[in-house]
This record gives sequence, C-alpha cells and structure tokens, in this order.
Amino acid sequence: MSDDGVWLDVLGILDGVDKASLRGEVQCSWDYLRHYAHALHEYRDQELNVLEIGVYAGASLNMWLRYFTKATIVGVDINPTCAALARGRAIVKIGAQEDKAFMTEVARAHPPTVVIDDGSHLAIHIIRSFEAVFPLLLPGGTYIVEDLAFHFAFRDGQVVAVQPSPGQPDNTPPVFDFFSRLIAAKAAHVTRLKDASEEMNRLYASIDGISIVGGALFIRKRVPRDLDKYVVLFEDELRSRAAMSRSYYHYLVVRYAEFLIVYQHNLARALQLLQGLLAHEPDNVLAAKLLYKALQLSGRPQEADAVRARLATVNQDIAAPTTYVPEQMIYPHG
Repeated sequence: MSDDGVWLDVLGILDGVDKASLRGEVQCSWDYLRHYAHALHEYRDQELNVLEIGVYAGASLNMWLRYFTKATIVGVDINPTCAALARGRAIVKIGAQEDKAFMTEVARAHPPTVVIDDGSHLAIHIIRSFEAVFPLLLPGGTYIVEDLAFHFAFRDGQVVAVQPSPGQPDNTPPVFDFFSRLIAAKAAHVTRLKDASEEMNRLYASIDGISIVGGALFIRKRVPRDLDKYVVLFEDELRSRAAMSRSYYHYLVVRYAEFLIVYQHNLARALQLLQGLLAHEPDNVLAAKLLYKALQLSGRPQEADAVRARLATVNQDIAAPTTYVPEQMIYPHG
C-alpha cells in the first residue's frame, strides 16, 4: 500500500493536483495523496461512484480516472465551462454545492462510495453538502472534507476556528466547530447528540469513525452488521464447544440467545435454544427472563405472561437484559 501511495502522489504531481506533495499550477501542496491511498485503496478496482465537489481545470478528474480503474467519477462544479471536461467514465454536473436539492439529486442518481469536498470552502456550503450527501453515501463509504486550514486563523497568540469568508448566515458555525462536535461525540462514545434534530442524530448514528490528517477530515459510513453471518459463526462455535461442561455450555447458549433477542434476529432460534435449556435447567433465571422477552417480541403475550408469573414467584425482576449505555454516554460533554 505504501507503493500505492507513491504512485498516486506521482499521478497527482504530473497532473498538477494541489492534493499532491509538490506544487502545481495552483500554489498549494496539501500532501493528501499518501493518506488517500491508505483510505481509498480498497475501492481502487471496484465498480463504484466517486463524487468530487470542485472540478476547476479537471486535474483531479485525470488523476482519479487513472487511480480508480472501474469507477465513474462524478465532478460537481458551479462553472458551466467545466461541463466540457466530461469524458468516458468522467461525468460533470453543473450546480451549486450549497443547493441541497441539487446535491441530493446528484447523489441519488450516482450513489457515491467516495465523496471529496474540494469546492468553495465556505462553511455553509460544506455543511449543506455534507447534510445532503452523507445520508446517501453507501455503507462502508468514505466522505472527505479538504482544506480545513482555510477555516483557522491566528489571533491573539492562539489558533482559532473561523469563517473563511464573510456574507454567510449568522447561525452558520465554523466548519471545524460543526465537525468537532461529531468528533467529540464519537470520542465520548455517546449514542445521541444533545439538542440536535432527529435528522442530525440519524446522520450521526450512521458515522462509523472520523479521522483527521493534515488539513483534511475523513468520515467513514457505518456498515450494518450482517446478522446472518453472525448466526453461522455462533452455531459453529456452539457445536465446537458442545463437549464442555453443561453449565458452561448453557452459559454460551444464553449469550447467543441474548444476541438474537437484542438484535431481534431469528427469534424462533432464540426460543428454541432457551426452551431447550430450561427443560434441563428450569431454575436458570436469566434464561427465563430472556425467554419472556423473546415471547413478547414474537407476539406471544399469553406465553410470556406465564413465564412472568413463574418469575414473580421468586420475586425476580422480569426486565430482560439489554445493551447497557451509561448515563454519561447518552450525550457528549457540554
């Protein structure tokens, strides 16, 4: 992969891309490409869509066409003259990145796996594009925001987050303030953003991870668990451990059943496991509590009530175990 980074940087230098480690026509050298090679290598030979906001003179289009061997490169720019740069696997859409309806239309027409925001660099444009496109980014995809350095200034001896240009809505936060909230929440491992809209919380919940390199932000989209694969592996593990002590094997059965109940997947199998276990170990309270929950979820309330009644005779709490989230993990600090 290190050679891949070198090759991508060579492409960038030859094409005059400001993402490379050497300045081209644009007098910047952000040195992003070695990081891009690490983050994007898995997509190189896949048939997918790469959406880049900001076409300019087309240098990035040239580079991405070489790097991604089968991808469709979708460039977005507000300048109508950029339409002439479309060719082969490169498509150019003309429109404003702050136009959420336009960006949504582009992302729906060409569902992206990679998004690179190298557009206007205005905070409101970056935020609106992210809010429009990230929900349509395919699972496992990567969203990149470039050139964050424009969003900082040195004032009174400190580096502070700023708006890089006047004339934006007064309630627009600096770009880094917007993303730093997401970063802080992920670092604190919280499940929800405090005082945020449901739309924003759905967006936040779909983020798997955020990383920062010099001048750029990489945001990874969560891939839903393949629960069927989990089931296959759980079943294999149970078979391989069947010869262990009965008490330990029953513990494993309970753990597997709890997984199926928490994720509400293959509840019939959870019921089968728990009923079989309780036939051999009727005093297993945890198994009975899980059976109560599984029956409830399966639409069998009378049977669930019968289990509840048995538990009540020994004064047991019938609340089934669930994923535990400490109070301090519900919201980020502040």
